[in-house]
Amino acid sequence: MAEICEGKGQVSGGQAAPSRQRPAGPVWVSGVAGGGQGRYAGIESGRHSLSYMCKRGESGILAVEGMTGSGRSLAIRVDGTSFRPQFISRGGMRYTSAARDSALLRALLSGNAVEISDDRGRVRFSLSGSGAAIRAAMAGCGL
Repeated sequence: MAEICEGKGQVSGGQAAPSRQRPAGPVWVSGVAGGGQGRYAGIESGRHSLSYMCKRGESGILAVEGMTGSGRSLAIRVDGTSFRPQFISRGGMRYTSAARDSALLRALLSGNAVEISDDRGRVRFSLSGSGAAIRAAMAGCGL
C-alpha cells in the first residue's frame, strides 16, 4: 500500500494536477496515486501530513508523516476523542489500518479537528473538507 504514496498529485494520464488559487492554510485534497492503482485524500502543513489511502479491493490505511517520536507513543485525537491505533513505520511514514467501518475513520469523516501527537511533539489539522476528500478516495476504490 505504501507504493501508492508515490505519484500523489497527479491526475489520470500522469499529468500534473492543474494549478488553482490556494486558500490561506492547509486544505484537504484527494486524487489518484500509484499510477492509477490507488486513491488518496490528505492534508499537509510543512513537514507534517495526514493521508488516507486505498486500492481497489483492499481496506484503506492512514499515513502520518513528520512525527519523529517513538512509534508506540503516536496517538490521534479527533474532537477530544483519543485513538491509539497500532502503527508500523516505513520510509519515514507511519501507517495504520483504516477499515471502512472503523471508529477512527468515522471520526475523521465527520469531525472538526484532528491532533496527532507523540513523545516529541504534536500537530493539529482542520477536518473541514476531510469528509468529501476521503469519501472521494473511497469511492475511487469501490469502498
